[in-house]
Amino acid sequence: METYPAGQLMLPHLRPFTKSYRPRPVRDDVLEEVATVLMDKITREWEDPGRYREEWLESLRRALEDDDAWKICRSLEDDGWDVDEDLMGIMRGAWIVVADALNAALEAWVIDAQVTLALPVGTDVEVDVPRHGRLCGTVVSLDPTRGTYTVRFPSLGHVESGPGTRGRVFPAEMLTGGIV
Repeated sequence: METYPAGQLMLPHLRPFTKSYRPRPVRDDVLEEVATVLMDKITREWEDPGRYREEWLESLRRALEDDDAWKICRSLEDDGWDVDEDLMGIMRGAWIVVADALNAALEAWVIDAQVTLALPVGTDVEVDVPRHGRLCGTVVSLDPTRGTYTVRFPSLGHVESGPGTRGRVFPAEMLTGGIV
């Protein structure tokens, strides 16, 4: 029996290797990129940033598994970091770096796993929506670079035009027939 990395979903009909699973914010390759970008921001003002860089990177990777700036800084402090206002400010903006790294990983994953969206705009679908159960909706847009659909559910108050929410974004693998 095959085992899959934690936090990753097996996609039907795709090659069984790491990139066949939709990237998540805490996936190792995403965390690696985030830790590297943040470490570069943190060490810009240090005199000898390379001396303990690998140890600091590992400490930062572990801390980033949390998504709260305060908890990240507490974890770093537990590892011996000198947490100051500058470091706290960098960690408050960490979610932007996580979002950028995740978007880049998703775009690479779509290409590498050859994900092709199969449902055109206007297709009626049934989707399991957390806290709402199985709902009927309509595909209103596609994002082929991230492998997602936006589905409008009138029962949730989604609107076709004017002010309001247009729909919810779903990974293609959550919609029956969503991937070729």
